[in-house]
Amino acid sequence: MRLDPAPFAPEDGDPRPSLTTTTPVQLIRYDTGERVPVFAELDANVNEPSDPQALIIRPLVRLRPATRYVVALRELKDLAQQPVTVRPFRALVDGSYGPASRLAALQGRYEQIFTLLESAGVPRTSLTLAWDFVTASDSQIQGHLVHMRDTALARVAAENLGVTVDSVSEPKGDPLVLRVIKAHFAVPSFLVDPTDPSSGMELDSSGLPKDTGKNYQANLLVIVPACAKTAALPLRAVVYGHGLLGSADEISSSLHRGIANRLCTIELATDFIGLSSDDLVYLGGQVLGKFDNLAVTTDRLQQAQLNFAVLARLARQKLKDLPELTVEGTAGGRRLLDGTQVYYLGGSQGGIFGNTIVAISPDLDRSVLNVGAGNYSMMLPRASAYAEFQVIIAAAYPDLLAQQLLLTISQSYWDFSDPLSFARQNLQDGLPGPDGKPMAAKHILLQESRHDSQVPNLATRTVARSMGLVQLGPPVEPVFGLVQSAGPVDSAYVQYDTQLQPPPSKTNRGTGVDNGAHGSLGRIPAVVQQMDEFLRPGGQVRNTCGASCVFPL
Repeated sequence: MRLDPAPFAPEDGDPRPSLTTTTPVQLIRYDTGERVPVFAELDANVNEPSDPQALIIRPLVRLRPATRYVVALRELKDLAQQPVTVRPFRALVDGSYGPASRLAALQGRYEQIFTLLESAGVPRTSLTLAWDFVTASDSQIQGHLVHMRDTALARVAAENLGVTVDSVSEPKGDPLVLRVIKAHFAVPSFLVDPTDPSSGMELDSSGLPKDTGKNYQANLLVIVPACAKTAALPLRAVVYGHGLLGSADEISSSLHRGIANRLCTIELATDFIGLSSDDLVYLGGQVLGKFDNLAVTTDRLQQAQLNFAVLARLARQKLKDLPELTVEGTAGGRRLLDGTQVYYLGGSQGGIFGNTIVAISPDLDRSVLNVGAGNYSMMLPRASAYAEFQVIIAAAYPDLLAQQLLLTISQSYWDFSDPLSFARQNLQDGLPGPDGKPMAAKHILLQESRHDSQVPNLATRTVARSMGLVQLGPPVEPVFGLVQSAGPVDSAYVQYDTQLQPPPSKTNRGTGVDNGAHGSLGRIPAVVQQMDEFLRPGGQVRNTCGASCVFPL
């Protein structure tokens, strides 16, 4: 049986009907009766008429933690326009089951559900199916990284862990770079074997990540821009997060060297272990074909978040004392850094997980998230790069319904580091710092490339709504749930449109075609200027586009 697709709005449709009493898919908070905006779609990967087709319901904002919700499917029909009947559910609706039926144990809970729905204007007789669930608590999801951060920063201080310089070079003939420093820094390891890319996390008896007493040796690449020779000191330090399956070496690109020289910032980069280039072999050979191993990837991502938080602490406290980080590159030289201006900049994957890094770090107070987003299980199948991975997944799990179930279940693993779990805390209800007190609100600039084929706009906008960001004008297109502001403002979501073609698929089946919009923002002077004005003490997000943020490339 296949559902009639007509009642389901497209991805870029108006979400407001999902807040009405007659919409076919409704999500309602049990304690308040408040409706949650949702987007519902049928799995676009199904080709054969005989194949079952999943109905996928996606909230357009992060749900409240430890909260009961009710899902209602109303008056659904099949392709022949016949009402869909789920017999056990229908028996619960009208009570047509015997006293020995297993349904009897559910009747009390379902009477609560039916009472809520009828008070919300949804008669039980109109229901095709309904159920309830309770979301996880924030302490359950966020507790891993908060505990890891507190434990690690205490040991970093107690053992005086720091940076070891491995090599220094001064490229000849490069007008953009003064010095390249390759180094490594020690981070308390919560991975069983910090040298093994297939090693997951060690947990204690309460289920929290356990400090193994070993150290993860994180790589560090530092590029000192040529402008440092003549600029007013000290310079800004920017911790950089690279893209999917990339590496710290991303800051060596001509684009990055140009931006760093334009902003006159010293970029500090380390690998995003779990989803770095060094993880590709394990990911492709052991995870995509066997989802049982996904925990290794998400465990390593949590260690990666910690590595970045420790790097930010070292940027505050120790990097300024390195002889290599003087203008002359020798002891006693003029210091390039003083530890007072340390910011975060991430692109793509780094723009995604940057929300989490900044949320847990007491040393980062402002961040540029370039083409960032959240909610990995929603992002992945819509990303152009996913087409290559799906070949491996499909070989291991040929059943399309099983693939959708696995993607959905995978979110419980991503949650421990997914920015959707942490992003709200950056602007409100700050996470506790190492002293146990809530950290001050952070400053976030989330830059979106319209029609991004690698990081879907749907996921970017879900994060923006969940954070409560304002949309800086002039908007290329208004976004549901966001208040517009002409600025300047302390934090904002900003759209840019490069008009690159073709636009991505508006379904959960990606085309596998990268239209180039994803990697284009760094080529727009207005984007770089906006970063420059924001990444400084008291910086704000200002309209640097003029009348329009449309820049055809």
